[in-house]
Amino acid sequence: MKQLFILIFALFLTEICLAQTNAATPPEVKVETMTSNPQKRKASIVKDDLTPQGTRYIWGESRLSFVGINLKRNHLLVSLMAKSDNVENKFYIVLTAVKNDTPYTGDKGSIVLLKYKDGTIYETTNCYDSVTRVTSLEGFGGNYNRYDISFIAPMDEEAIQKLSNGLSKIRVRLNSTNYDVELSKDNISTFLLEEYALIKERLTTKFDIKNDF
Repeated sequence: MKQLFILIFALFLTEICLAQTNAATPPEVKVETMTSNPQKRKASIVKDDLTPQGTRYIWGESRLSFVGINLKRNHLLVSLMAKSDNVENKFYIVLTAVKNDTPYTGDKGSIVLLKYKDGTIYETTNCYDSVTRVTSLEGFGGNYNRYDISFIAPMDEEAIQKLSNGLSKIRVRLNSTNYDVELSKDNISTFLLEEYALIKERLTTKFDIKNDF
């Protein structure tokens, strides 16, 4: 009986490790340098991998939704992801909240809202049960922790194409409260459309372990 318990516990730990490191996990948030600018990142693919079950995940680069230097305004890192099971391709918008020294929490199943510049609203739902990731960093004022969580919400291709109209606002639920990102200058719609085109092109090719090596 004791051996059975140990075996079950070991399998449980294995499942946790797989859940934290498999293809379905969002890429880690980059540590910025003095010369990097997350507001001007180019569209690219940063991760292309298969789960043990053969489901393919293709993750795009993330860009900061804010333009300027006053990061006290609400902001998110925004990107696209595609999931392919050889039957259909599904697209998702990935929204990552980052904060120094204060952890965020988010809820799977919470509503995600995107408002286009023409006033129409696209409603979708966070389908990702994100852990709060912690990164220890060193700055001019000493060491500090950076916390981030990700929202991953389905986005149909019609809604993605409509990004050509531009976005004006994003809403997610952070710490059980509405977190509104006002896009005074939309620097992400064209970026997401470019990323969509790159991911669509990658989906036409077979998975290659050397991708992004």
